[in-house]
Amino acid sequence: MPAFSKLSWAALPALCATVISLSGCPNPSCDGCSDDGPSQQPETSVACVDATAPTGTEPVIVFGEGSGASFEALADGASRQINYGDQGGQHFFVTVRWYAPPTDGVLLLSYKGGTSNHGSNTIFNDPGCTGWLEAATYVQLDNADQETGTLHAAGGRCDANNGCTYDEATNQYQLTETLAEADVDLSLQP
Repeated sequence: MPAFSKLSWAALPALCATVISLSGCPNPSCDGCSDDGPSQQPETSVACVDATAPTGTEPVIVFGEGSGASFEALADGASRQINYGDQGGQHFFVTVRWYAPPTDGVLLLSYKGGTSNHGSNTIFNDPGCTGWLEAATYVQLDNADQETGTLHAAGGRCDANNGCTYDEATNQYQLTETLAEADVDLSLQP
């Protein structure tokens, strides 16, 4: 079995838990059930995009908003709105581009802000992009405070034979090989 299949199956329990914890309310007419603020259900779409290659040959990660031709890079200090899931979850949306990911690549997102707010998400190179992989995604948060913090992305590979290991303490998969990293400072707003 190729290593990528192991990665996808190894991720299924954690990804299902994330989706279940942030899924919509059981009543389909219940749009925006949360009284805590804006409510939009999180989804991740991953695609290969045709965009200008960065200079150099090293893999590159860029944070932004929008997708495809409307993608714009985020600058340090950019503001992200906290969204509230119908079952109490909190998250914010971001688009991430990764240039030259390996076909078995894994992109790990983590957010650290204040003293207690953390968030994460994991994205697999399912389409097998060789140029730009673009993920319009979300970062699930532990709690939703107005604050500043840092969004970090690490792209790389996991062990070819054993797949990704999952660290319960950080709620993150662990890369065996890191190929690219990026950070952006964000201001989260309720």
